[in-house]
Amino acid sequence: MNYYFEPVNLKKWNMFKKVKNIGHIESMLATSDMKMNDIVFLHVGTQEKTIVSGVYAIGIIVKEPYILRNHPDEYCNNKNTIDLKIIYIDYDKPLINTQKYNVFSQYRTVHKLSQVTLEKIRRIISSNVLEFMDKTELNNEVNSIEEDVSKSNFTVGEKEIIAKARIGQGKFKKLLLEKYDRKCCICNLSNIGLLVASHIKEWKNSNTYEKGDINNGLLLCTLHDSLFDKHLISFDKKGKIIFSKNLTEEDKKIMHLNDNICISISEDMEKYMNYHRNKI
Repeated sequence: MNYYFEPVNLKKWNMFKKVKNIGHIESMLATSDMKMNDIVFLHVGTQEKTIVSGVYAIGIIVKEPYILRNHPDEYCNNKNTIDLKIIYIDYDKPLINTQKYNVFSQYRTVHKLSQVTLEKIRRIISSNVLEFMDKTELNNEVNSIEEDVSKSNFTVGEKEIIAKARIGQGKFKKLLLEKYDRKCCICNLSNIGLLVASHIKEWKNSNTYEKGDINNGLLLCTLHDSLFDKHLISFDKKGKIIFSKNLTEEDKKIMHLNDNICISISEDMEKYMNYHRNKI
């Protein structure tokens, strides 16, 4: 999924008057490389004297680029066009104040944002908008994986392995790496190649939202992921480790496991952990 910048001319399309509710769909100018579910930041520039310049809305592409023909009053006529659904808007102040922050490289035309620009945006944007963006990206990632896997000829077990591997290499793992400071939450191992984005409630029994919910995840090394996935260890409400009866004292000694191990469990994580511990 990619992110794009789109300048909005309020004289041609006043989104503050047109967009009454989230979910409004509008035809917008496009570049040919735009895809379904890509995200677009809608920016109002300095030519609008009565408001602060900046990004005021976020949209998601619901129809890929096409040439719009014969619309009586649409400025996108005979040009590359997308249908964009507004998923976030602030009418009072910009989500990204471009008078305050020099974030974007240019403001005149629609264009794809670089990774460097996205990292700048993540540092300045408010936490609630950032969380919204992450959830949107995760949902898109899960939907894409499920759609691709469902079309394959693999067995049910093979499909689950492929789906878990793909989400474990994408946004889900990236967010868990940020959350847990790039370390296994049990042993603090920091070798990225040995860290796994582990679902608390397993993928096959999770709905689409749960599969992309960061609260349904732990960052674990491969050893502890295997123990957790097989329900040989879990955690109580306070985050204290729980051992299965199938794990012997000798097993725990060899793997340097003890009753003092404790991780942080939030209220949003507890519903998933409660499900997990009940399987031990």
